[in-house]
Amino acid sequence: MVDITLSIFNHHDKRYEHCIKEIKKYATEKLRNEIEKLKKEFSEYSEIEILDFEPENINYVQKSPEKSLCEDEYKFYVLVKGLLHRLDYSSSADVPIEIESCCPISKKVEIYIKNNLKSDLNEPQKFTMNNKDNNVVLVSSTGYGKTEAALLWADKDKTFFTLPIRTSINSIYKRISEFMNYKQCGIMHSTSLEFLYKETNSLEASEYIYRLSKTLSYPLIVSTIDQLFTFPFKHFGYEKYLSTLSYSKVIIDEIQAYSPKIAAALLVGIKQITEFGGKFLLMTATLPSLYIEYLNEKKINFQIERFYTNKKRHIISIQSKDIIDDVDKILYLSDKNSVLVITNTVKKSKELYLKIKEKTENVELLNSLFTFGDRAEKEKMIMEKKERKIWISTQIVEASLDVDFDFLFTELSTADSLFQRMGRCYRKREYRLNEPNVYIYTQNPSGVGLVYDKDIHELTLRYITEFDGKLITEEEKDDIVNKIYSKENLINKKYYSTFERAIGFLESIQPGEVDKEEAKEILREMRNITVVPYQLYKRNRELFEKYSNTFDKEERIKLYMKLRDFMIDVPLYKIKEKFEKLTEIENVYLACFDYNSDVGLDLNQKTVGDLYQFI
Repeated sequence: MVDITLSIFNHHDKRYEHCIKEIKKYATEKLRNEIEKLKKEFSEYSEIEILDFEPENINYVQKSPEKSLCEDEYKFYVLVKGLLHRLDYSSSADVPIEIESCCPISKKVEIYIKNNLKSDLNEPQKFTMNNKDNNVVLVSSTGYGKTEAALLWADKDKTFFTLPIRTSINSIYKRISEFMNYKQCGIMHSTSLEFLYKETNSLEASEYIYRLSKTLSYPLIVSTIDQLFTFPFKHFGYEKYLSTLSYSKVIIDEIQAYSPKIAAALLVGIKQITEFGGKFLLMTATLPSLYIEYLNEKKINFQIERFYTNKKRHIISIQSKDIIDDVDKILYLSDKNSVLVITNTVKKSKELYLKIKEKTENVELLNSLFTFGDRAEKEKMIMEKKERKIWISTQIVEASLDVDFDFLFTELSTADSLFQRMGRCYRKREYRLNEPNVYIYTQNPSGVGLVYDKDIHELTLRYITEFDGKLITEEEKDDIVNKIYSKENLINKKYYSTFERAIGFLESIQPGEVDKEEAKEILREMRNITVVPYQLYKRNRELFEKYSNTFDKEERIKLYMKLRDFMIDVPLYKIKEKFEKLTEIENVYLACFDYNSDVGLDLNQKTVGDLYQFI
């Protein structure tokens, strides 16, 4: 038997003693009648017997009752409490709890494939269509229509589509809502309201979509994982997500792109979702076998299939030198071809850019230390590729941008990252020459041990070397990732111990040990701070002050979007103490470093002059 008092009592985060007094104070006949009405409504949907409500029994109600409940009682408790949260939040936001889909997304996708892509369903898409009622793991080559395959699997069910990067989320949202003409799609990430306002040019429309997304009301929502997968941490209110996912489908794209801690949270989340009745689809071009082993150990049923293109895409050349020492080759091949160069760190990308800049103006730099405005402009340029330029970038180009270059020069990174980079060279075309089109540099690669796990990096070098001067197929790439990320290879390595510790922590965590914001920070992994470079603040100070003195909501959003063009997200450990609170905008700081639109924020060059006289 289950007492729904537990769910009602715990659905607001109040001090226990205060709640006991309040409930006893108001445990009147009216409250008893209300609970009787709820019992009758629940009895229509569940055969579980619900205890009678008696005020004198209130003392046994626990703040965190999960420990004392059996499995069925716990599930019922989570479902009731989670749906109470949904009702509460939707009521406060003045939006429907659920929006019924006017048409299955799968129908829109089929029309899109036929009319826009001028194609029939391919094998991965047929596979997901035939497994709409199953959990699915889909391994498929880059450019093989995995997004469409996932949406075909979603069909008519409530679905959450997660990706690692905000720009990818924005791109998928526009693809679904505009090109596929599916308007009942929501979006969740940290700057989604500003993005929606830019798309709709209407405060009312953007806020409505934003509220429907945050209350999980849409039948399809695209999201970063930090907005959805906080529930494994059992923060206050986690039941809202788990109860919703109990009747939903979840798509997780590019799981190999996440760190072992985040991958652990995703896998524990998948386990909980399936236990509550929801379904998942994992899709990637390369899949670490360690993750499949976890799913099998937990006896989670799923259908897995691998699809590889037969197109010849990449012939690789292993270069036993520093990438900085091969500028002449980069320049030579860029004369008649588009060339992408990827380094492991921002510092190395800037160093290489300045060296090539000495010899040609035909070069552009893209990394994470540009303002949002400059970065958006550069991303637009690299996507359009109107001029044949050498583009130098970091790993931000791996997953977020759909670009296709003739040649790739890259520092050696870990296998999962390396193959993502290769996906930006001959992305969908077939390579018909016999010379290498991917050059991998193994000497003095930057970021090893900081950005990339040292053990995984060494294993990558061991496995990739045998393909020097050879064609490497999509199947061989997946096989390398499988071998590297196997328990056999990682059992005594840092990666595996980090993964196992994270799994153990999440499987034993008690409700309330971690709050929601802490969970989000963990899922974002690296703590960033949003800054405005000193020169840009000084140059635009009137605009900042205007924002501070404006109280009209829509005008403030417009001003904020202009000011956001001057902001940069910087890892806190890099900037240390060289920033100061900006009075005009909450959680935005002034950075005491030089900035220019060619190379971005220079963390090695402190701004000349006294920063603080302008604060």
